[in-house]
Amino acid sequence: MSDININPEEQKGVEKLEQTSTATLNSTESQTNADIKASEVERTVVSETESLKSGFSSKEDFSTENADASQEQWKEGNTFSLQTEAEERRISENVTPLNASLDEFESFLEEGDLETFITYIQQFAGAEINRNNIRKVGRLKKAFDQLYQSKVKQIKDTIPDSDIEAREKERERLSKLKTKFEASLQKFNERKNEFEEQDKKIKQANIDKKKALLDELREIVMSEDVTAIEKVRKIQENWKQIGPVPVEEAEIIYQSYRHFIEQFYRLRDSYNELVEQDRKINLEEKEKLISELISLIPTDVSKVEPGYWQDAAEKVKSLHELWKTIGPVPRSKSDEVWKRFKDYTDQFYSLRRSFFEQLDNQRLHNAERKKELLLKFQEYANYESSNLEDWRRATEEIQSLQRQWKEIGSAPASINKDLNTQMRKLVDDFFERRKSYFGELDQEKEEILEKKRSLLRQAEELKNNEDWIATAEMLKQIQKEWKTTGPDNFKEAKKLRKSFRRACDIFFKRHKQHFQELRAQEEENLKKKQAICEQMEALLEKGEGENIKEEIQKLKQEFEAIGRVPIKEKDKIQSRFHKLYTRFLQKIIKDPYERDLLTLESKIKVLQSLPNGAQRFQQEERKYIKKIKALEDKIQQYETNFMFISQSKGSDSLRRQIESKIKSAKERKQRLEQSLKIMRQASKASSANTKA
Repeated sequence: MSDININPEEQKGVEKLEQTSTATLNSTESQTNADIKASEVERTVVSETESLKSGFSSKEDFSTENADASQEQWKEGNTFSLQTEAEERRISENVTPLNASLDEFESFLEEGDLETFITYIQQFAGAEINRNNIRKVGRLKKAFDQLYQSKVKQIKDTIPDSDIEAREKERERLSKLKTKFEASLQKFNERKNEFEEQDKKIKQANIDKKKALLDELREIVMSEDVTAIEKVRKIQENWKQIGPVPVEEAEIIYQSYRHFIEQFYRLRDSYNELVEQDRKINLEEKEKLISELISLIPTDVSKVEPGYWQDAAEKVKSLHELWKTIGPVPRSKSDEVWKRFKDYTDQFYSLRRSFFEQLDNQRLHNAERKKELLLKFQEYANYESSNLEDWRRATEEIQSLQRQWKEIGSAPASINKDLNTQMRKLVDDFFERRKSYFGELDQEKEEILEKKRSLLRQAEELKNNEDWIATAEMLKQIQKEWKTTGPDNFKEAKKLRKSFRRACDIFFKRHKQHFQELRAQEEENLKKKQAICEQMEALLEKGEGENIKEEIQKLKQEFEAIGRVPIKEKDKIQSRFHKLYTRFLQKIIKDPYERDLLTLESKIKVLQSLPNGAQRFQQEERKYIKKIKALEDKIQQYETNFMFISQSKGSDSLRRQIESKIKSAKERKQRLEQSLKIMRQASKASSANTKA
């Protein structure tokens, strides 16, 4: 099995989840859902793309004044990381702190210094907020504090008491680093608080949705309408699709839901044929859950990553919660289908336990290998040489040992930190002696060149890219990083600067030309749409005609097929077309139902084009729901009146009138429900397209 890393805290969380799911297996189908807890909802906060700016648009970006300022910064004692080659390897492997797993992120923390940790917290402060990133920032904060305290202690241990100036200078440097880290941490925490507040609002919205479903279910049960099985199924389906709710209300609302579901099915017991059909449907639903459960059981455990088990165990628990919400199955199948569900669950957890036992054995083996590798590191504990090639060979060997160390994977948590500390101490001591040999100034220059070469390679790779927006943002970020790499007023750096600027200019010139062509196409599209509106106006002025309906619909299709127009003209041209189409409907289409459908179709197109389309869709849906509710009340009143009139004599005419009104109201209600369904489908599709 390949080397695998997993955080001990995550393993404990997975084991706790396993215990919870195992306990769930021992409950019966009629058990109340007392152990339901609200699951966490991950939300991606999507920010609008900033307006594009061309990079290095003026020569001031590389002015002598800026270069001198950078030189002065360099002279004041900026230090540069000795881990450049390690950073390049990460870039080539496309692994960053943001997309790394928790175990991989631990490796970043083990290798990082204070400046690196500041870079990480700045990245997280600008990245999306999710639970995984919150956990990473917690670990990053802890690692920073520990390393900071260690560096403070090192001042006393490494700088003589007599050198007060050096001590104060180092303390001031560390204090500035801490202030910089905490500023970005505060920014992250502010966004995290917004994320958690949004999560709270989402859960509150979910509880309101479930209460609304409960009201519908209560009304069905109180009216003893046992024929409303489709409505109940729809409620059950909607209930399952609603996300988590506040923990303090989860149990109460589920008990109420379970109570009314059970009441409904007791009412249906007298309708054996319908009940049996319901049980068959429930059996099909439970068979689907069994199939999903089977799909979660790996066929080859050796190829499974540790993180899989955490997610899969959550899904297994979710399947058990869904199982509870599904009604009873045919009695002849009840024990058999439950046994299969339980057996597959047992099989899943058995494989999981076996996996982690094997993982523990692997970690013990990793510890032995790391101890052997430490002996090789110790061979360089006091390494000294006056030969440049000797130092280069020794450096390559140390870096090779570091790569081997990383590839081995984690040891048991009880000794893993101590082993890493020993290794880092030996490596740091080696590079300190190496730094003294090469000379601080020459070494820093070489590191500056390495960083600039890395950024130049990135710019060269991106200069011919046609993903215009994303590439522009990446190049701008690379340009910012270039300015922080250090001075470029010496010969080698000037050459790199010239090549870097040329690569950036190539892309942004193509970028500018692309958007000029795009704007020209939008102007052409606007002219086409204006021409169609003029044709529609002419047709509407002409009035009646045999083919006017087909001509208008053809123009509508042509209008919708035309691409984007300038953003400032979008709403204006769309509104003009909609008004003309509305005139067409009112003037030409005589059938009310056909007119309603065409009006609805046109309205949907308008809503989809609006910036706040999602809110407008919701407003329209509420209007339809309100109209449907009003018709339901009217139908109920008509039916009540009809019941009383039926008992009187000589009321045939009045009964026929009421029957006609009931029929008309039901037809209208059916049309509104169909329109509401179409509106919701369009809203859902529009929302999916927006997210994509």
